[in-house]
Amino acid sequence: MWIYSYSGNILGATAFAFLIYTTGLFDDSSVNSFLLSVTEKKMNDPTSELFFRAILCNWLVCMAFFIPMALKGDGPKMFAMILFVFCFFISGYEHSIANMCTFAIALVLNHPGTISVAGVIHNLIPVTIGNLIGGSLMMGWMYFYANRPFFTDEE
Repeated sequence: MWIYSYSGNILGATAFAFLIYTTGLFDDSSVNSFLLSVTEKKMNDPTSELFFRAILCNWLVCMAFFIPMALKGDGPKMFAMILFVFCFFISGYEHSIANMCTFAIALVLNHPGTISVAGVIHNLIPVTIGNLIGGSLMMGWMYFYANRPFFTDEE
């Protein structure tokens, strides 16, 4: 299921990049310079930094989902979600699915030679592994620990 989901996200990112490209909004280099500079940085960051940013990213993303579920009332839930989404945007962490969209758009634009498929692979492998660890191990362990059954010697 995970492979289907990941593949579907790659296809979705590609289709989204095509739609963005066909709008013509990124024809002017002054519009796309920020996107290309962010993409170039993401493709050239050290592997270990990408990996640890990805762990923290998915831990944050999972908390953005699970913590509001425990709150009562729509107002507190919405506030918590907005707070977590804001933290996600300003953190600088790495999320494989978000990066797929960023990279796909950058690759269809007129981009410098420093933006490449090799750069995409350099980023997505450690980021995907880090996201898996952050989401499954870090959050899974925390929820197991918090909700573990208490066994007693009594029968």
